[in-house]
Amino acid sequence: MKKLICLAALCAILSGPVQGEGVSIIFGDGPSYSGGRQPFNINGREKRLNTADCGDLDDWYLDGYRVARTYAAYYQTLLAQRVQFCRSQGIVGSRFQAQWLQGFRKAGGRLKASNNEKGHKTKSKAHKKAH
Repeated sequence: MKKLICLAALCAILSGPVQGEGVSIIFGDGPSYSGGRQPFNINGREKRLNTADCGDLDDWYLDGYRVARTYAAYYQTLLAQRVQFCRSQGIVGSRFQAQWLQGFRKAGGRLKASNNEKGHKTKSKAHKKAH
């Protein structure tokens, strides 16, 4: 029980808004987002507010882990969105993306393989019929 309470407290602390940024709800007007960050669609039903700390390798790792646990089917879109956001901040490098992928894989996320990686041949149908 103590572990559950500690885990809940840790999650509450880690999931809080970035300092100086967050969501303000004004009755009747809906959410107002500070810091110029707007939510983006994940799958048509859910939205996500980008709170990325672009220069923090641990933040990239944890985001990859969370995406694998929650939105694994949308990992390509979410990684591309994070890269685009961090590029606009002037911070993106292969080591950051590698950390994201490491976290994604650690949580059990599986990357979609290209046709050649799956063992499919790239020969045309006509060539296959001839042999």
